[in-house]
Amino acid sequence: MCGIFGVIQADNPSNSIDKFISLGKMSETRGKEATGYFLNYDNDINFFKSPNRFSSRKNIKQVKSEKNKKQINFLVGHTRLKTEGDESNHENNQPCTTNNFFLVHNGIITNHKEIKHKYKFNNVELDSIVILDLMESKSNDKNYLEKFISCIKELSGEITICLYSTAEKKFIFYTNTGSLFFLVDDNNVIKEFASEKWILKKSKNKNCKIYQLDSFNGFVTNKDGRIVENFTIKNQGKEENYINIESIKKDTYKKKIKIPNLKRCSKCILPDTVPFITFDKDNVCNFCNNHVKIPLKDKTELKNILTDEENLIVGFSGGRDSSYGMLIAKSFFKGNIISVSYDWGMITELARRNQSRVTGKLGVEHVWASADIPKKRENIRKNLYAWLEKPDLGMIPILMAGDKVWQKILDNLADKNNSNYVLQFQSPYEVAQFKYGFSGVKPQFKYENKKFLNTSLSFKFKLFIYYFFGILKNYRYWNSSLWDSLVGYIAFNFNKTKLLYPFEYIEFNEEEIDKTLEENFQWEFDIYNPSSWRIGDGTAPFYNFIYWEYCGFTENDFFRSNQIRDGKLNRSEALKKTLFENQSKEVRIREYLKYINADYDLVIKKLTGAINKNTKVKDWIFSTYEEYESRK
Repeated sequence: MCGIFGVIQADNPSNSIDKFISLGKMSETRGKEATGYFLNYDNDINFFKSPNRFSSRKNIKQVKSEKNKKQINFLVGHTRLKTEGDESNHENNQPCTTNNFFLVHNGIITNHKEIKHKYKFNNVELDSIVILDLMESKSNDKNYLEKFISCIKELSGEITICLYSTAEKKFIFYTNTGSLFFLVDDNNVIKEFASEKWILKKSKNKNCKIYQLDSFNGFVTNKDGRIVENFTIKNQGKEENYINIESIKKDTYKKKIKIPNLKRCSKCILPDTVPFITFDKDNVCNFCNNHVKIPLKDKTELKNILTDEENLIVGFSGGRDSSYGMLIAKSFFKGNIISVSYDWGMITELARRNQSRVTGKLGVEHVWASADIPKKRENIRKNLYAWLEKPDLGMIPILMAGDKVWQKILDNLADKNNSNYVLQFQSPYEVAQFKYGFSGVKPQFKYENKKFLNTSLSFKFKLFIYYFFGILKNYRYWNSSLWDSLVGYIAFNFNKTKLLYPFEYIEFNEEEIDKTLEENFQWEFDIYNPSSWRIGDGTAPFYNFIYWEYCGFTENDFFRSNQIRDGKLNRSEALKKTLFENQSKEVRIREYLKYINADYDLVIKKLTGAINKNTKVKDWIFSTYEEYESRK
């Protein structure tokens, strides 16, 4: 989840440092929360770490100070997207070092805790350190490469690394995703390397060709970048502390729950608190009466569309649908797949681990775009406090506006890789009309039944007008997030690249998806959530909490109701699932508010006051589901 880069066959110190700085600044797109590097100079090795972004004035000054060295053989750097471990503690930043090795790693070792426990290694937060711990623990009679291969076989997750041995004076480069690119001259000597191809395309070293290291492949070089040995190996590590979704459901269903006493549709489970809902004489809602099942398109049509594509861009949030989607894409597309993730500060650590499990297992290139996360979180906090001053359910989407830039990033990468399409694995049952219903926009059923999403210009215009006046009425929205929200709105609604939704061609089967993720990836589920949906989104527990407390329903009610209409779920089971899925998740809400540095007690106090004043739920029932059913 980081960027690694370097200048291997250095020339004079001044030119080498300038090249290195250029690589580092571009690699910042993959991580801005910390940086570090190591270099070989005058037959010695020095390393540096910083809890700040690479391009900070202080860090650039530090790197430029290396120009005073008489000779530099190589420089290797790292830009960090934090997963585990606070960046203020240098033990959590890279490069990782021992007496014998220097390492930079991109990805997450998902079984690092099991390895630490098994070998009784020091319990350092950083997952990457287990690679060096394993290397140091291997018997001395094994050579450098044999030790390394033995280590890799014990690991699970996403692994792209550059490892240097001070004893051997050699590098090992390895990737299980293909996220490693090199500038190589005619003599097969490495000049520079980086985590993404476009970075090297901007290099001024024009006499070299760009080479991508294939998934599950690696090679050994001397310190001057000359390749001396190639190898292929798959990581085979297992995770022992695995918890499946069925055991989570079983435990959850035993608990007492809070149930809203509301009138509901007799066919689906939507309550009368949904905006613009109406009921006929049989108590069937207008969402059901206007529903038309959309037949699946022919899979062959999707394959034909992508026949001439060399590169396929796939939006990869790390959630359930996109994780399963990666497996689908791998099965039907034989070209190069590039998975693209955007971290705006609200992707959960659980989602990041799942992303590593999927891309590491499938061998798919993983491109990360990292926002200025502290700034993004600050913007969310400002908008949340603004919202609390004038609570308005129609304005809740502004809390998620910062992630919409993702679409612009997907467009740019599609353009850079000559790809005409972007695949988005969004479930057809995610359509939740209530979110814009609270903004005063009536459902347009006929249009919505043609596509997953309503994308008409009139729809976009009505929403824009509502948000515009909502911001105008509340001066606290006039903060540093305003431009970010506008860019996000434009990027999301006016994308350049053609979007393809494979679930228009492939049947969405929730149980099959959960089973597949468990069996293929040991996919990690949320112990506080009996559903696998939305567990990678750090904002979802909070905004669903607001909808739940105000109106007695969440997006889960719409998801399950859409499944009922398509015959995927019966009403009784849907109601049971939803009532448990909707329960407030205090742990996750606390995490969300901690992420954005918001005062939990203050937020909950203000929110509770607003809910008590404006709630649409007449009363609540506290009971087990079985007791609730028997009362009915």
